[in-house]
Amino acid sequence: MMIILKSKKRQPHQTEKTIQILKDKLRERKIKSKIIVLENIEVFLNEKRVVMKINNWIPSKRSPVYFRIAERYKNASYIFSKYLEMKKVPFIDNYHTFTRERNKLIQMFLLAIKGISIPKTYYSPAYDSRKIRNAARFLKFPVVIKLTEKERGEGVFLAKNAVEIKRILGKNKGQEIILQEYLDNDFDYRILVLGHKTKLGETRTRTNKREFRNNACVGAVEEFFPAEEVPSDMKKISEQSSRIMNIQVCGVDIIRSRKGKIYVIEVNFSPGFTLDEKMDELNQTADYLKKWHEKKY
Repeated sequence: MMIILKSKKRQPHQTEKTIQILKDKLRERKIKSKIIVLENIEVFLNEKRVVMKINNWIPSKRSPVYFRIAERYKNASYIFSKYLEMKKVPFIDNYHTFTRERNKLIQMFLLAIKGISIPKTYYSPAYDSRKIRNAARFLKFPVVIKLTEKERGEGVFLAKNAVEIKRILGKNKGQEIILQEYLDNDFDYRILVLGHKTKLGETRTRTNKREFRNNACVGAVEEFFPAEEVPSDMKKISEQSSRIMNIQVCGVDIIRSRKGKIYVIEVNFSPGFTLDEKMDELNQTADYLKKWHEKKY
């Protein structure tokens, strides 16, 4: 059985007709085929398991996939093709396995397939009531909703029930969105990693009791501490994450749960620097760039 993966997004009549004719031509050649819609993909991520489903179809080696997808869904195509690659399912074209994107969706997927501890994450290119129910069962409430292209705390919401999820999704139609489990915390960590080595740590503590985000730009208080004081488990996971993302200068955001387990929340490839008196982040970055420059020149 060959799978033809297409988009539900309205296509020109000729495109739809072409796909149907292709299906007929395959049947003439004694090849069974099935058309599957990309928007129906559901992605379930955590460090122990990565699962993708399309309705009741789960990819298998006996069902090669032909991508017939619009550019609009390049990120969804990328993670699906990498999943097929991981499961050793043949597909065409290999073009879909390449991307320069490192947004929140791509990050969570790449970290999860390498076994990095992340919050449980759910994604679909198009949400509906059934998918919201599936996400809620997987994540439990409250649920964190993130617009994947936003940064510095923007486009991040907390939903306490399905009605709130629908309302937030409705206000952000057309945006790529992931849903994540909420990890209860009082503060989080930002680990500055330069050249895949931990150079500085900080805690970010929110001061507004009605706020759940720990971003400095929404009022969180930052306290810096030297690399020697960064816990060993945080050093290890931060450096691993920077290598997986292939980012030389990054800030790795981490939450330690109430039970003591650490989770990577995000790998910031252009971390903001605090302009305080010590300017620790800028000094560390300048030192790293100086050494890098000396090696190159």
